[in-house]
Amino acid sequence: MKKRDPIARVVRDLERFDFSGQTPVLQDNVARLRDVLEQMVRVRAGEVRIVALGQAASMKSTMLRLLLGSDALRVGPGAVTVAATEMRLVQGTGSGEPPAVRVLTLTEEGARRRARALLGLPQDDPRTLAELASLSHPNQRHVVAMIEAGRMFGYGTPYTLDDYRAKGGALAFDDPGTGTELVARVIVELPVPPEVWNLRWAGNRTVVVVDTPGRRQGSALEDVIIAEMQDRAHIALLAVSVASGGRLAVPEVPPGAYPVLVATKLDHIDNPLNANELETHEGVIASVLRDLGTSGRPARLVAISGPWAAGDQESWARFDPANVGVWHSAELKRDKWREAQRQGGEAGPFREAVFAALDDGGVARLQRVIAELANDDPGRLDEEELDRLLDLGLELVDQALRELPDPGELEALAAKQRERATDDPAPIAALREIAAQISVDQVYGAAAWRSVRQTFQPRQDQWLGPAEEVGAILETVSFAELAGEAAEETKDQLDEALSDWYGEYVRPGLGEPVWRPDEELPAAAGPAVEQFDRLARQLLRRLVLDFDEAMSTGWLTFRKVARIRDELAKLLERLLLALFEDTAVRARNDLIEHFKDFKTEADDSEMAGLLDDIRSDLLKLAGARADRD
Repeated sequence: MKKRDPIARVVRDLERFDFSGQTPVLQDNVARLRDVLEQMVRVRAGEVRIVALGQAASMKSTMLRLLLGSDALRVGPGAVTVAATEMRLVQGTGSGEPPAVRVLTLTEEGARRRARALLGLPQDDPRTLAELASLSHPNQRHVVAMIEAGRMFGYGTPYTLDDYRAKGGALAFDDPGTGTELVARVIVELPVPPEVWNLRWAGNRTVVVVDTPGRRQGSALEDVIIAEMQDRAHIALLAVSVASGGRLAVPEVPPGAYPVLVATKLDHIDNPLNANELETHEGVIASVLRDLGTSGRPARLVAISGPWAAGDQESWARFDPANVGVWHSAELKRDKWREAQRQGGEAGPFREAVFAALDDGGVARLQRVIAELANDDPGRLDEEELDRLLDLGLELVDQALRELPDPGELEALAAKQRERATDDPAPIAALREIAAQISVDQVYGAAAWRSVRQTFQPRQDQWLGPAEEVGAILETVSFAELAGEAAEETKDQLDEALSDWYGEYVRPGLGEPVWRPDEELPAAAGPAVEQFDRLARQLLRRLVLDFDEAMSTGWLTFRKVARIRDELAKLLERLLLALFEDTAVRARNDLIEHFKDFKTEADDSEMAGLLDDIRSDLLKLAGARADRD
């Protein structure tokens, strides 16, 4: 029987705990630790990470679509990808449905790390995200955007792609919306049919392909995101656009990765039959390959072409409908390249790579090179990554243990919070303010008052309205409906105010108190609404019809009408206060109970025990590896 990985067990144990009420630093440490442990499980089972790098519009995403035979990445003119997209390849045809896509936002501490990198600050800078956003720097706008995205999407939050976009999230340069500055990465569980790419060469290892943002001029955000993803690369696909003139914008190779130079836009070479032009390109390519190979890992060369891989114009139009027009020029260049191949002669590395792409766009050669590099040194691919993850995991465990709060201090703070909540007048004060405002808005906003005003006319040096007509107009008002709407609005505003009030009591380590409003109006709402309708009509009869002055003269002054309106508003306010007083009281009592029932010792000691167990498992694993070495 296959022995279970102890790291997989502690990952499951770690998921049992809710760290949402802890300090941002502890939350970030735990989130990063969980991510590291999950990576470690995959690496121990075997993992090959392939990172795609390239300038914006270098055909990098197109290269990956050719490699994977998938529509997981967008293709079109200009720079496309803005978030790092991590594709976990699964051999199989899939369900026919779009691949599962998750969007992960940075934790608050992760956002601070990215902000410090954007601002060129050392990573031990202690300032908060808000303080960093106030600094004068060309990249300040990215930090401000991260804070705004944090309010909208939350820190350290996973989303499905549909949910993220529904909230207005953007992932591409030309997408409407926001949030790109806060995206940690996009994870795609991508089925790859064997006829597209047979992954048998990977054995039991997981193949992960990472598409990083294209580099643009002044692309500080993309540079930082690329740096975050580079430190785990085993194979680096360096997409470069070849063009007449021989200049190549070659991305920096991640440390320890096998470099693969991928030449794109082959139709940009003016004349493949011009020997001098090709020799220039051969010289440039040879120089780049030598420079890339100085790390001790020889660079490989592949050439790719999307139109050539498509095979015919119709297939190319489906693959990239935004660039249908390049088909004819690409075909003309392919004919010239084939003529150059027929002419024979000695072919350098560049020509050899292009000749290999004439039939299938270079896809087979690219897949073969990746398989060869992955299998050249399979032990290195896993061992170096595991060592790095072990060191990082131990560091994060130690940080998390240091961040765990002291149980005694938390008990004292919980007692203070209980005492503070007991004497806090905020819930009742909020209800009074809301009820007063909504009562005025509902009563004064009734359309009947406009009709009443239109009945008034100047008489005897004052504005007077016919009492009988005014009474008839006000009798048409549905006071029950008015009161019902006021009750609904009061509930919504009071729930929002109570939720904000709870937020004032959030303290790291004490759990997060959450106001849980009733789904429906109080049970007394129906009778209260009927009572208001009855009392309101009694008030109208008393003020409009029963006044001796009105009955004797048949006229009402505007002051008297204003008094009617004011009395109705006060009556509605009293109804709302009586209806929701129990809600405000329950909010205070629930908050007091949250801190009264708060138990720190058991939970925190269990958290500390789990972190100690994780540390012990990691040390055992590190010791076993050291003994083996």
